[in-house]
Amino acid sequence: MAFADQYTLATTAGFIQKVEIALVAAAIAVMTEAENTVNHSVRQSYAARVLANPPGEAALMARGVSTNATIAATAPTGASATDNDIQFTVDSLFTPYALKA
Repeated sequence: MAFADQYTLATTAGFIQKVEIALVAAAIAVMTEAENTVNHSVRQSYAARVLANPPGEAALMARGVSTNATIAATAPTGASATDNDIQFTVDSLFTPYALKA
């Protein structure tokens, strides 16, 4: 899994579209989570940004998702990256991306 292959994956339209759907699903879940969830206000702010601009946020998140070992193994096309693997990775990166702002 060379970095060049991961970059190609992260900038491939079909892969970004899969990340976009997973990211929107995660954002919707965050908008309805309990207020006592750790980092809830930051996560909710990020969720609002995601829902306001799904394509833009997905393009940024795709780079992080492409670094997951299971997904990176599918580079450079990502054709065999499962929806479950993408969703799991997006969910695990949601808070770090929320905290970056």
